[in-house]
Amino acid sequence: MRTHEQPRVWDTISFGPFRLCISKRLLLKDGGPVHLGGRALDILIALVRHAGQIVSKRELSDLVWPDITVDDGALRVQVASLRKVLNDGSSGARYVVTNWGRGYCFVAPVVRSDGPVLSAMDGPVHRDTTASLDAPLTKSD
Repeated sequence: MRTHEQPRVWDTISFGPFRLCISKRLLLKDGGPVHLGGRALDILIALVRHAGQIVSKRELSDLVWPDITVDDGALRVQVASLRKVLNDGSSGARYVVTNWGRGYCFVAPVVRSDGPVLSAMDGPVHRDTTASLDAPLTKSD
């Protein structure tokens, strides 16, 4: 009898000073909550789940705006909002890179764990695995 294992879905993803709890739809910076709109949060979740890989504009649009058609401008506005909240580009921090004509890529190293979201006062997160830019990029068109 052969069993098929489901790919592991990580609930908590940490990068830089941020910790993202997907099930709670919560982004923390240095243990405190960060306000991020729902669509920008959906984009962040998609990008960090595929860290190091290009996520196509169409895939992101379909995820954030299912059942409606929007132009690329709406996606650009949400990505700009996300970059602003992350302080992307400030003090050398890089998180989201545009691959012109193809999509976006989350480029910061991430640490994935199954544990609950912790505040800075709760101590370190158990680290299970790390993904970084060393992972090969795959085409996701």
